[in-house]
Amino acid sequence: MFAGIRCLSRLALISFAAGLAIHAQTAQLTGRVTDRSGLVVPETKVTATNEATRISRATATNVEGYYTLPLLNPGSYELVLEKTGFRALKKSGIRLEVAQVGRLDFSLQVGDVAETITVSEVLPILTTESATIRQVIGSKKIVDLPLNGRDFTQLATLVPGAVTAGTSGNVNSPNIIVNGSRRSKTVFMLDGLSVTNQNFDGANIVPSVDAIQEFAVQSNAFAAEYGQGTAVINISLKSGTNTYHGSIFEFLRNEALDARNFFNLTGVTPRIRQHQYGVTLGGPLTIPRLYRGKDRTFYFVSYQASRNRRPSTTNVAAPTEAMRGGDFSQRRVIVDPATTRPDPNRPGSFLRDPFPGSRIPSNRIAPQALYFLPFFPLPNTAAGTYTQAPARIADSDRLDVRFDHQIRSSDSLQMGYSLLEFSNYNPGPFPKNGTSTLDVRSQRANLGYIHMFTPTMINELRLGYLRSESLTGSPEIGGTNHTVQSGIGGFEVQSRAHPGFPGIQPTGYQGLTNLAFSPLPYRDNKYDVSDSLTWIRGRHNFKAGANLRRYSTATINGAHSRGLFTFTGTYTQDGWSDFLLGLPFNGQRSFPRNLFGIRDLKNEHFFVQDDWKVSPRLTLNVGMRYELNHPHIRVNDQMISTDLGLRKIVIPDGAFKRNPKGGQQVSDFLYPLFQDVIVSASQAGIPQALRHLDKNNFAPRLGMAWRPGSGDFVIRAGYGFFYGLVQGNRLESTMGGVPFQADELSNFNTTPAPSRTLSNMFEPLSAGLNLTPTNFFQADPYQRDPYFQQWNLTLQKVVAQVVSLEGAYVASKGTKVEFSRPINIPRPGPGVIQDRREWTRFATGTFVENSGNTNYHAFQGKVELRSWRGLSWLGSYAFAKSIDNLSDDVQTSSAQDPNDLRAERGLSSFDVKHRFVVSGNYELPFGRKLRGVAAIPAKGWEIGSIVTLQTGTPFTTSIATDVANTGRSMRPDHVGSGKLSERTLARDFDVQAFRVPAQFTYGNSPRNVLYRRGFKNWDFVALKNQNVADRFQVQFRAEFFNFTNTPAFGAPVSNIQAANAGQILSAGEPRSIQLALKVVF
Repeated sequence: MFAGIRCLSRLALISFAAGLAIHAQTAQLTGRVTDRSGLVVPETKVTATNEATRISRATATNVEGYYTLPLLNPGSYELVLEKTGFRALKKSGIRLEVAQVGRLDFSLQVGDVAETITVSEVLPILTTESATIRQVIGSKKIVDLPLNGRDFTQLATLVPGAVTAGTSGNVNSPNIIVNGSRRSKTVFMLDGLSVTNQNFDGANIVPSVDAIQEFAVQSNAFAAEYGQGTAVINISLKSGTNTYHGSIFEFLRNEALDARNFFNLTGVTPRIRQHQYGVTLGGPLTIPRLYRGKDRTFYFVSYQASRNRRPSTTNVAAPTEAMRGGDFSQRRVIVDPATTRPDPNRPGSFLRDPFPGSRIPSNRIAPQALYFLPFFPLPNTAAGTYTQAPARIADSDRLDVRFDHQIRSSDSLQMGYSLLEFSNYNPGPFPKNGTSTLDVRSQRANLGYIHMFTPTMINELRLGYLRSESLTGSPEIGGTNHTVQSGIGGFEVQSRAHPGFPGIQPTGYQGLTNLAFSPLPYRDNKYDVSDSLTWIRGRHNFKAGANLRRYSTATINGAHSRGLFTFTGTYTQDGWSDFLLGLPFNGQRSFPRNLFGIRDLKNEHFFVQDDWKVSPRLTLNVGMRYELNHPHIRVNDQMISTDLGLRKIVIPDGAFKRNPKGGQQVSDFLYPLFQDVIVSASQAGIPQALRHLDKNNFAPRLGMAWRPGSGDFVIRAGYGFFYGLVQGNRLESTMGGVPFQADELSNFNTTPAPSRTLSNMFEPLSAGLNLTPTNFFQADPYQRDPYFQQWNLTLQKVVAQVVSLEGAYVASKGTKVEFSRPINIPRPGPGVIQDRREWTRFATGTFVENSGNTNYHAFQGKVELRSWRGLSWLGSYAFAKSIDNLSDDVQTSSAQDPNDLRAERGLSSFDVKHRFVVSGNYELPFGRKLRGVAAIPAKGWEIGSIVTLQTGTPFTTSIATDVANTGRSMRPDHVGSGKLSERTLARDFDVQAFRVPAQFTYGNSPRNVLYRRGFKNWDFVALKNQNVADRFQVQFRAEFFNFTNTPAFGAPVSNIQAANAGQILSAGEPRSIQLALKVVF
């Protein structure tokens, strides 16, 4: 792992990098200084000193009495105000949070400046300078609240309007959906650098909770400096201080403390071994006899390891020893396909003779079957099945490093490095087949430089680099291509470079899996550079800046190049005996791309922002952002589009010449086959990148914060345009299809007498190909960047200076959002599906276009108690409705009728009508006055909880049959509400309210017509802190997830034609307990 540390200095100095928002990881303090009569006091010196590092920043009030201190690191500050003729004022304990614009107004007393008034000050929790809807989760909440898996992103859902959407990406990063937008539009930032996984959503780097100082969720109407998404999760790492500090910790889980799943009737709790351990250390950088970094240079290092072992139990049908040799006498009668002949008594029917004794002669067993027999294990149970329970392994190592250096009073430097290594091992059903592995290595490096030209003019430059590498593979692949080695014909060219197994699927038995996309190496690089200038003049705070980004990917993809074969028993009455004879019912072979990826993807973003203090009680935020997102350029120009009017495939000019047989063997023989339907970009009249550059991405931002009355109440309103980047996985659609990739999808064997075997199921390439029909993916050359409008009206009231009450109307509307529309779909009717397509040369196509839309409206309420007598509390509620016509960022679409996308408009799959979340920590007051031994058991106790109550998410009912005869999945007719007054596990919805549509018609049931059951969960933690020496504290904690063991039931079976339609068959995790020991200093 630590080989990556060698890259630190090199990566940190790369001349590209940095983030979405220029001031993302810092805070700002502003205010107005007056005398006791209310008159402004200009030219008052205001000095802010970080209490942990003693690094200071100074400015002076202007003629209006205003001061502003931008670009301050989050932390606790001491503020000193000095003006001749007035007593100096010192206020300490002023806490600034990440991405905060805090305000403190002061009133000076007449007197000698040598006289100092010292008071302790808490920054008001009233948000008075911005219309942004924002919530900060501080360090204490992050480390002390119960977290299953110790993933900080779980705490993002404490914010109103935020819900989880599963995990994605190579590091299994949780996805967060905020205010009805898609998961790909949530941006993750770490110390000012975007760590968003552009290809798979989520984050490439997820720091340990012990490394995080705090994070903020900015969910609506944020400033023009932010872009590329509709919500920002802004993470700030801890930094070093003048005092050495750190921790050592171990968290563990095993099944002895866990409850059984609701549907686990075996009485046995699955074995779990989970350990998470690590260390953190921060302080001044000191090199004995050479350098003393106190008050100037600081470091912070965090390392966390996670080791997870869970069983992966399989119990599958396996052929007996006799059946492996062709003896089915104890199983069933099997017939000999070589005896197939017409039935003289039944025209159109045929007869076959049984094998004598239901035994296949040894000389009839196919050599390919003999080759694969050793990979099928023998049964090991009395039931004649094969069972095993190997461990499923998930390991990770996380390293985060941060350096802060004050060069001089006007210049500061910040450097950071992160490394995440993740390894996953998923056992297959057999010891020698089906096991998959995933190894991931993600790194990020950033460099920030702040220069203060004057106290009112400050520049910030940020450079950064993000790299992710992964390999999806299998330990059993080795270097052998078993398809070619076994003698299966037709795979000599396209498979040789892709070792592994073919797919062997005998009906009624567990087959061999081909792990279609393995081995799959992947690499992406993201370079960013950003610069901004802050200029404070009078009542205006101007900011202007630019972000430049370059992004590239590379991968080698074998797809289904090793083949896939099904053995259905069509010829012998048993799937295994069909396999032994080498008689597949159908097969598939693919001609995939080799090296492909994004060669270049550039983003150029610019912004200007003015925060105008119109009066002491009114602030306006006015900004404009412009985003230029260039179309991506593919490796070797392997890009495809479609001219639906011409019914032609479009490729870049000269793309075929840049894909020779030696490097891209596929296009060499595919191009001639489809040459009559391929045109170049210039012939189609579109750019070489196959997409027109969208130059219309102007994003205005408007906000208002008004404090009427006494000042403990604020009204905020905001509106803004936000453009989102197209998810990288969507860009894959421009690479899939001829002439760079093709599938020979289903080469069916002949019936009733088979004429093809595993030896000749597919012809060699020299004999020609039959690649029609084949599926295809295309993208609209006129596709626009998706944009979202957000607006809010928020009322906030502070009670007793520590309680904040907030209510908001929050809304968003997404337009021209990515949508995967199925094309080349026949209209409902009789006849062969392929013959009724508009483009009979091809099968189903997927066309990525801008027909998606989203709509979200909500009332959001929040009550927050920051800290009062050891108690902190955050309660949030959202009453919301989210509507769209596609809820996910996928390459395929579930649209039933591609000619009527209005029928797809319905509730979002993540719509939650009511959601209530309460979290809190309480330091119990017991034993505070005790001393000595008596205090040990009594004092230092703390409890914490997260309680979540929410209504269910929607689901769509379906049918299994294609009554429309279009080749698409279908929804039923809706003839009743489907709701039941009393829901049971056996009958969760009224199946009779739905019916199969009439032949050659679509069903009228909407998307997401019913809601699954709601969710109730209580996570609880109890911890004991014990001081054992000067500055050393030992903490023991017990965390209870799903404390009440309340089952969270899954969605019911939604296929109304299934025998168990309407039944609930699954439930979420039962109660589990995690124990931990920490040493903190």
